[in-house]
Amino acid sequence: MLKANRATTVLLGVIATILIGWVLHVGADILKPIAIAFLLASMLQPIVIGLARRGIPPALTVVLMVWLLFLGLVQVGLLFQANITAFLEGNQSIENPARAGSGPRRSSSSILPRPSTTRTGT
Repeated sequence: MLKANRATTVLLGVIATILIGWVLHVGADILKPIAIAFLLASMLQPIVIGLARRGIPPALTVVLMVWLLFLGLVQVGLLFQANITAFLEGNQSIENPARAGSGPRRSSSSILPRPSTTRTGT
């Protein structure tokens, strides 16, 4: 009787693991933002508590922190945009190969052998 009980427990454990994996897979679109919200809340909690001790209401602190986070992301986006624009303006040949010419140019001296400068006996 004990072996049947253990086999049933193992089978139920496998079935439960498969069901939990399926639920997490199906609900990923809903669970990911919730997980990110919990991570942000746990990261910002010490700041909120510290500013609440100084007399700033927690609601105002959260609004300010979200606003600062938004401004920081905007600044990073503008930095990337400026760098990419400068890169593309400096390398017009990448964007439009017709501007750069028909291809790599070779000088005639690299194709022909160099004449020797020493005289052979005459």
